[in-house]
Amino acid sequence: MATSRPLGFGDVFDAAFQVYRRAFWQFALIQAIVAVPVALVQTFALHDTVSTGAAVSLAVLEQTLPWSLVTGLLGLVQAAAVGALTHRAANGDGLEVGASYMTALRRLGPLLGFGVIAALIVAVLSIVFVIPGFIAFIYLAPGLFLSTLWGEGGLSAIGASYRLVQGYFWRISGVLVMAGLIVFVINLLVSLLVTAVTHASATLIIVTTLLSILLGSFPVVALYLAAADLRRRKGLAPAD
Repeated sequence: MATSRPLGFGDVFDAAFQVYRRAFWQFALIQAIVAVPVALVQTFALHDTVSTGAAVSLAVLEQTLPWSLVTGLLGLVQAAAVGALTHRAANGDGLEVGASYMTALRRLGPLLGFGVIAALIVAVLSIVFVIPGFIAFIYLAPGLFLSTLWGEGGLSAIGASYRLVQGYFWRISGVLVMAGLIVFVINLLVSLLVTAVTHASATLIIVTTLLSILLGSFPVVALYLAAADLRRRKGLAPAD
């Protein structure tokens, strides 16, 4: 489905749904590789809290710095693997999950450099007010692909991402908000249904994990396609 013509806003989502259908189970596997171990840790922590009255609750576990760093790192590599798989699917290449993760891991240094710098920028600006943090997030989001697929270093990906989005802020923010909203609404409806049937926290963890496995890749897919479209619009040669 690779195309040289510019994509309209609706075309980005048409292409995203096509890619998602083509590689649905591969995207789900990429998500499961991270989501399942994290969910198991959460479930065991919850079980220990309920059964033994341990002082360390699930909420405390999720707020600890080591836990945040581990899940943040895993999420960054996972998102980069989703981007790599989207790149392969959009260009008609093989849909290997292992190869997609290896693409992310081979560029782990630039990916981590970009991730740390971008997170600090967004965090500092969000302390002042949430809107500057959101604006920074939109300008920096394509750096995920610039640092893993399109040859930029960790620091240079920051500037390259800003230049890529420049002039198209509302387009990229619209794509991210719409894609996130689609996933959020489905998650909310299913979670409300599960909560109405059972109040068991472990069941809710299982359901939300399953939803993240099935749907979690979609915003990254849409963002990649929008970013690749901007590269074509600005005359930048796509990476092989």
